[in-house]
Amino acid sequence: MAGGNTLKVGDWITTYSAGIFRVEHIITEYYDESYPMIPPDKKIGDVIEHRTIVSKKLFNSKFKKTLGYDSCNELLAKKVTPEQEDHIKTILAKNPQFLQQLDEYTIPPQLTIFNMPLQIDSEQDMENVKRLMSFIDTGKSFFEIKQEMQKLNIIKPQYYGNYTFQFKNTNYEYKDKRKIWRDTNLYTS
Repeated sequence: MAGGNTLKVGDWITTYSAGIFRVEHIITEYYDESYPMIPPDKKIGDVIEHRTIVSKKLFNSKFKKTLGYDSCNELLAKKVTPEQEDHIKTILAKNPQFLQQLDEYTIPPQLTIFNMPLQIDSEQDMENVKRLMSFIDTGKSFFEIKQEMQKLNIIKPQYYGNYTFQFKNTNYEYKDKRKIWRDTNLYTS
């Protein structure tokens, strides 16, 4: 990784969010059709250079126990200093229940939300969108969604539509290096 970042699961870190965190997951992501801008030297399926770090918070910046979580680009996370690590070990030696509480803390689902304008002008358009929603809810890549939209003749306007179509990726789910989208919603614009 750029900058020599060697973070691993279990490391104690600081991030742009105040506090001390423990790395729980390191997510490798890939460029796919849903990515807004793919660099000219990259293509669909290439690894995104910097990983996503998902961590649990144990302490605030004053080393008071505060459970929580964070998710950020690895460029925004760094290992704690040796002095901070020694302080963590001292606190945990006196309060072993803190580590158990951290282990038991559950990170809420991590969502990526994609909003797309749609133009729905008839009952047939609405029926086609409902079919698309059922299709996506089973878990589909953005590429598959675009193909199904073409098949169903669903129009994505260039600028604004009369509806906002939303779908979600949960916990960085990928299949064949493509994000998997589910959980659709439709809102009037």
